Amino acid sequence: MNVNDLMIFRTVAQYGSMTKAAHALNYVQSNVSARIQHLEKDLQTQLFYRNRSGITLTSVGKTLLDYTNKINILLEEAEKAVKHDSIPNGSISVGAIESTAFVRLPGILAEYHTQYPKVNISLFSDTTEALVSMILQRKIDVAFVGGPVNHPAIVRQPLFTEELVFVAGPLHPPVLSFANLYDTKLFLHKTGCFYRTKLDLWLKEEGIFPSNITSLDTLDNMMNYVKANLGVSIMVKTFAEEYTKSGIVKCYPIHKKDAFVITSFIYHQDSLMTSSLTAFIDNLHKLKDTSQTFNPE
Repeated sequence: MNVNDLMIFRTVAQYGSMTKAAHALNYVQSNVSARIQHLEKDLQTQLFYRNRSGITLTSVGKTLLDYTNKINILLEEAEKAVKHDSIPNGSISVGAIESTAFVRLPGILAEYHTQYPKVNISLFSDTTEALVSMILQRKIDVAFVGGPVNHPAIVRQPLFTEELVFVAGPLHPPVLSFANLYDTKLFLHKTGCFYRTKLDLWLKEEGIFPSNITSLDTLDNMMNYVKANLGVSIMVKTFAEEYTKSGIVKCYPIHKKDAFVITSFIYHQDSLMTSSLTAFIDNLHKLKDTSQTFNPE
């Protein structure tokens, strides 16, 4: 068993086809098939079920794929380690919940880019739940998430405090309470969003079970429906403020003691601390120390 065979196996598993894997690897199909057969013979087990519609992993194949993915991560880290330089360069991947990506992150990334222009930054936006999963799977280097994250493999540092508010269209009455939400159309972020989870808990506390909820993928979509006076949403105040200034929407305070939530940055405790990642995290620590919006938990 060698690493090259494992990477071919991983590609075949990814595409579910010898032909597609061979195309992706720029190999001839017979070579890919031969390498898989050699690997199965070497391990004395069957890795794939073969049928007319394609191939699927056996239970043993799934186990080997898990280990192969871990090996691939180690290989990538080994390459980074060999290319390590005291001057930040290369690349880092950053994830963020959408409101942070929109309001906070541009300034943070602009300052970092000014200091370290040789570093290429990849940005991903998703829910807190999805970003935590990406950190654990080493798919991204650092992430900005909402609420507490309690996992032994994750390092978490609180950074900002955000206020959650209800947002409604300009024609909505001047008062908005939880009681109003019983028969109001709600436009909320998809499942996995920390803010939506918090609202769900509040509604249960109030004994309110709305039946008219639409799940949307982006804040822009949520805002479009709200400003058209079609319903109510929940967002961080810093995102909604630009719209309230022009009278497009109205913000309503949420009278809950935990309406102020912490945005933190997280990373895997076993992350390879390249010079570029170290510099990024150091910048965040400086921002935390000087931020007037930060409140200790």
